[in-house]
Amino acid sequence: MSALRPTRTLRVSVIALFGSLSAMLTLLPLDFPFPLVPYLRFDLAEIPVFIVFMLFGPLTGLLTSATYLGVLVPITVGEWLWPIGPLLKFFATSSQVVGMYLGYRMYRILRNGGYASFFTQLIVLGMLLRIIAMTIANYLVLAMTSSVEYVVNLVRMTTGWSQASSIDVLIIILALTAVFNALHTPLSMMPAAIIVKKIFREGSVMSYQGTWMARAIFKEDTRQIGLRKY
Repeated sequence: MSALRPTRTLRVSVIALFGSLSAMLTLLPLDFPFPLVPYLRFDLAEIPVFIVFMLFGPLTGLLTSATYLGVLVPITVGEWLWPIGPLLKFFATSSQVVGMYLGYRMYRILRNGGYASFFTQLIVLGMLLRIIAMTIANYLVLAMTSSVEYVVNLVRMTTGWSQASSIDVLIIILALTAVFNALHTPLSMMPAAIIVKKIFREGSVMSYQGTWMARAIFKEDTRQIGLRKY
């Protein structure tokens, strides 16, 4: 099976389709709250972005995340802190894409270890960059909007920390937000990797040369079906 380079039309179609799919998944009742900070919710919406990243690379993944934002903004008009919510989603997914790409580059430079080492580096770098980006973003949102007291009171009611000062609760919120993003990183990335591996073994979209990272993740399958490796 020869490796084909994905066309611009294919990339644009993938970006539009998967970006819209992410936005639609946000609206489905498939999410659940992070118990200590209830307005933070785990959902499936980021998985399509990371599938595209693994199949077609970081730029296509980032453009899919931007499309996700573009579709999500108009369909969430009227929600609390709109359009900050969609923007935070964009920062979360895009920062994780950049972090995972850095993990991929690190693996390519070090060339140390197998699949487990590769996957660990992707998760750790994706998690680290996501936590940094979202801690800064959430601090700016809470510090610069009138929602900070509402959020502080919400967390006080949820946790029972009624004696803590607003500053203490704000620090706790940022720490818990970091925990939330640390948990969300593998929860979004691992299903994407499983789906990509399934697609790869079926030998469909994966015949394209653009499936750059998938051949690094699943190099044993690459040898089986004869795809060219970088």
